[in-house]
Amino acid sequence: MTLQSRVFIICSVSAYWCVPPMQAEHGLRFGSAVIRPSPDASGEVWLIPQPNGGLRARNVTVWRLIQNAFYIRGQQLTGGPAWIRTDHYDITAEPEALGSERLEPMAASDSLGDGLARHRLRTQALLRDQFGLVLGTSTEVKEYDALKSRGSGHRMPAARDRSVLTTARMRDGSLTVSTDMKGLAALLTDLTGRLVVDETGLTGHHEIHLEWAPADGAEPIVAAVREQLGLELEPRLGPLRLFVIERIERPGEPAPTQR
Repeated sequence: MTLQSRVFIICSVSAYWCVPPMQAEHGLRFGSAVIRPSPDASGEVWLIPQPNGGLRARNVTVWRLIQNAFYIRGQQLTGGPAWIRTDHYDITAEPEALGSERLEPMAASDSLGDGLARHRLRTQALLRDQFGLVLGTSTEVKEYDALKSRGSGHRMPAARDRSVLTTARMRDGSLTVSTDMKGLAALLTDLTGRLVVDETGLTGHHEIHLEWAPADGAEPIVAAVREQLGLELEPRLGPLRLFVIERIERPGEPAPTQR
């Protein structure tokens, strides 16, 4: 996601660091899915989990869909043919039927993370079943930024309401979201262009509002994180887990193994 493009995504942005490359068979999948090439690759991107367990996506690339399904960022994803970054799709997927009934909306007792975890698993199954995705992992020593707590303590109030899907509102010089620290690290990755890894040790969801003077480079964002949130972004060099696209194909068009 770049600030130069208009992207509207309603999804969890948390837990992207520790997701395994491919979940074991879990039984969760979409009952039906319609995937069409998007007629306008220059328009807005929509990627919206539905309350009943479905999915609506508009103008989305497979590259973005993989990142959403596994909660990873582009800096952690390698391999695959060029079309997964350039071809855009419109997707309508409905939840799998249980007997004669559709899946019910997320129960009030469910946490937001539970509902979004189910959405993630269904999207992983969609990528496997419709696009033939095979995803592996590797480890490389790379540069990244560690998100750390400052000695004086953070300045982020606890989130008030986690019963609905949250929207990250990102504009030039502004970010507003309710998320956990891994989610904040993911958004800061998008904003700075450098992979950010949560090392705060903080748990729970927080209300985040961040403002900075738009400028080239990440320095104003780093300063705003320090002064407004009470957190630090520290440059590091160390081993990172990367995800490797070993095989992918267009729907209905088998392709050879991609590495």
